[in-house]
Amino acid sequence: MNPTENERLYGTPGAESLHFELSTAYEHAESDFADDEPKPDVVIEEWTIGPVRPPAAADTVIEWLVERACDDDMCDEGLCESWEIAGSQSEVVAAFQAALDLFASKTTYRMADTLVATHAITHDADGNPMLDGEPLYRPVTP
Repeated sequence: MNPTENERLYGTPGAESLHFELSTAYEHAESDFADDEPKPDVVIEEWTIGPVRPPAAADTVIEWLVERACDDDMCDEGLCESWEIAGSQSEVVAAFQAALDLFASKTTYRMADTLVATHAITHDADGNPMLDGEPLYRPVTP
């Protein structure tokens, strides 16, 4: 599930975890100063989401697999040599790469890639958060 171009992550500068919504990032930061009066301004960074990449190249995974099996005495020397030869064949490498790409495409973890904007959230006289001069939250009308 690689991200779309429009997906973003939001958080305060240096945050260890980011959020899919700017308002959620604000709420997370706001919990640190909920009792402060007046409420301080909050800077929220907006990040693109980088594509998820496989954990290693196919040839590296094949090498790890063969080494692990052979180092743990799971097979004899002849079988290990045969696996090394099979692992160097282009169609085997391509199949492993396809599996790794599928693995990466199913990963739901998101990682920040490029900082694209910073947003200053200020507060009005009543302490309500404002983003670009507009209320961060819209009232819900029945």
